Amino acid sequence: MQDEKNTKTTTQGETAEENDIVVTAAPGPGGDEEPEMEIRNADEVADEEPVEPEPYVPKLTPSQQKFWQIFLGIAFGAGIMIALFSGAYIDPENQLFSWLWLILFAAAMLGRNQVEKRTGIRLMYFMRALLISMIIALGIFLIFGAATGRFTAPQ
Repeated sequence: MQDEKNTKTTTQGETAEENDIVVTAAPGPGGDEEPEMEIRNADEVADEEPVEPEPYVPKLTPSQQKFWQIFLGIAFGAGIMIALFSGAYIDPENQLFSWLWLILFAAAMLGRNQVEKRTGIRLMYFMRALLISMIIALGIFLIFGAATGRFTAPQ
């Protein structure tokens, strides 16, 4: 017979001592039956690695992923262009509008990093579309500013 002092039932969050015996109970296959008991040494339990949840991977085809990456890259680029125009032309005294483009850019980069870490998918098309749309937006911003005289010094 086992000594009562060396037997310990563990629940989540408890750890067993090295020489303790771990008793775990799981419901039987029918659900209503008595639980099945499993007795293992604490060393065996300590050697098991914790089960980590699998990362979420969307069920999209490669062409769908490419489409959504390009669409979201263009959308963020357009948002940054609108933020540049609103900060420079709509209300130049409002500091939030003048820095809104940077806030949107930081949100896009941080969001991209989180998506890449969680899914393991590189967002290469998103970055390309974002950079191309930002270059186009900057060109439109400069051309519009030069055409309206916003960049010339007042005389």
